[in-house]
Amino acid sequence: MSEIGSGNNSSYPGGIDTNATPEVNSPASGKTRARKEVVEDLAAAVIAIENELGTDPAGSLSDVKTFLQLQHQTDGTHKTTHGPHVYIDEANYANFSAAVAAAPNKTLVVARSINLDANTVIAASVSLMPVNPGVINANGFTLTINGPVVGNPMYPWLSGFAAGEVTFGVGSVENVLQEWAGGKGDNATNSTTAINVTIATGKNIKKLDGTYLTTGGHIMNVQAGQQFKGSGRVKTTLKKSSGTSIMLLLTGANYQKVEDITFDCNSLANEALKVQGSYQVISNISIKNQAGGGNLPLHLSGVNTVHLSNILISDSSGGIQISGTDNVNISCQNVILDGFSASNWLLTMTYVTHATFTSVAFDDAPANYGFVLFDIYNYSVHFISCYFEVGDVLNGASPIKIVGAGNNNISFKDCLWTNAVANAGYAFFHSLTGENIVLDTIWFRNTAVMLYAIHLTNTT
Repeated sequence: MSEIGSGNNSSYPGGIDTNATPEVNSPASGKTRARKEVVEDLAAAVIAIENELGTDPAGSLSDVKTFLQLQHQTDGTHKTTHGPHVYIDEANYANFSAAVAAAPNKTLVVARSINLDANTVIAASVSLMPVNPGVINANGFTLTINGPVVGNPMYPWLSGFAAGEVTFGVGSVENVLQEWAGGKGDNATNSTTAINVTIATGKNIKKLDGTYLTTGGHIMNVQAGQQFKGSGRVKTTLKKSSGTSIMLLLTGANYQKVEDITFDCNSLANEALKVQGSYQVISNISIKNQAGGGNLPLHLSGVNTVHLSNILISDSSGGIQISGTDNVNISCQNVILDGFSASNWLLTMTYVTHATFTSVAFDDAPANYGFVLFDIYNYSVHFISCYFEVGDVLNGASPIKIVGAGNNNISFKDCLWTNAVANAGYAFFHSLTGENIVLDTIWFRNTAVMLYAIHLTNTT
């Protein structure tokens, strides 16, 4: 610290100068004699300020104040109107509502744990950037995010929300990660609530690598076209931890898709996946370890135009069940039904109209049960290039059986039927009724009893 006029020059910018001893008029009033030290110290102070500010500190503006207040309020806080691509920190505001109100055309950063203070709507012009460990806690309120979520957050940043309390606007996100709502693929965390929260957004749901535990009961009925996707059925598993609920039900909305995931029923009962509605697509999935419960692991009920492809069902009580009324236009290809331990059919169907099964492998039917059971009113059902291997005595059921009324226009073409050991009263193909049944280019290998049929008409 230097006294102006002491002859010690200026202490700025290292310290602030003082003027404790002001100059006086001397010897007559209104006149003074400027001392050398005063002039030099003031000059030194001016030069120090110039060096600190640099040249042209106001830029193209009229003064430095105007320049500074382009980006700052008069209280020193950042403005929200100083240009594009600007980040504002919610921590600089009294509450989250105030931060949201200040954020139009900006990126709102959440880098700490904060509580909602009201039902909150984030405008489409606001980009929301959660930064770990930033978390938005529900605190009893709802959150609507109409703008994009940026920064690719891959951790739990939505806490305490129930299904339907978080929504995303059109175009705000491409996928919703279950991790956002607290789900973890660590084979330990119960991700049931997180899955329900993400499904209720109506957005496409994405699962990362890992095993996600759930008690099931998940229903996709919010948004037509919603997708439930893993990162590949080898990488992503949805595993039932307890209970007998259906793991995932598609109903009430059409054009939905489930793909790239494994359903592990963990030796518990009921369906892994039940599909209702129209134009649904199930592809690249595996189902394993289902323990019965009255329905088969993959259950289609009252569907219209459903496509199944690249599916493996193994170590379960059965395979695919088609039930209810008016099941129309079913396409099934590249499916393996293998390794069943409980007593049930690999494929059962009722009220099916127009279904094609292409390149489906039926392997190791359970004891006392067979591969395909045609119950009642199945019309125009065709098996093309399919493989049927029993590997056991025909004991209690024929591998392929037509039993009910109204089965018409059923065909098997370019199929292999193999390894069925004969037993009295049973055959590989057993039809008690039916009309327009066609067996075209069927290969029998290591099979003793091939056909048993009664009450067939127009059959070749």
